[in-house]
Formats: sequence, structure tokens, C-alpha cells
Amino acid sequence: MARFVFTMNMPSKGGNIVHQVIGDHECDSIEEMCDLLNESDFIMIREFYRDGPDSAHGRFVGTVCINTMMIGKVKIDNKPAQY
Repeated sequence: MARFVFTMNMPSKGGNIVHQVIGDHECDSIEEMCDLLNESDFIMIREFYRDGPDSAHGRFVGTVCINTMMIGKVKIDNKPAQY
């Protein structure tokens, strides 16, 4: 399992131009995620918010289903998950 940052092709709820979603998925690499996105209309991830000084690794907020047609970029999160 890896944590990914998904940059979406839509504004955020707060009106920011860049909307990023941080989430864990069973894929272990960016290559696996790319293959999954190419074969799926939607994927489910465990979403995390980073919303304060003590939440560097994020706070789990639930599972979310993402439309792959709205994803513009994906990268492995540079802050490792704390399991």
C-alpha cells in the first residue's frame, strides 16, 4: 500500500484552483497506479486531510471514490504513511 497525491482537474471546495486529494491505495508504485487508472472509471482510496501543524501525515477522513477522468496528475506522497 502507498499514499498518493491526486491533483484533480477541478477547483477545491474552498475555491482554490488546485484541488489535491491525498489517499492510500493498495497499489505499491506509481506504475501500478497508472495501470489501474488506465483501466478504471473510478477508484476507491482512503482519504486523509492535512489541516494543522500536528497533522503532517494526515488525519483519516474516510473512503472516497474518485472519477479517474477528473485526475490530472498523480504522485507518490513524499510524507510516509503512519500505520
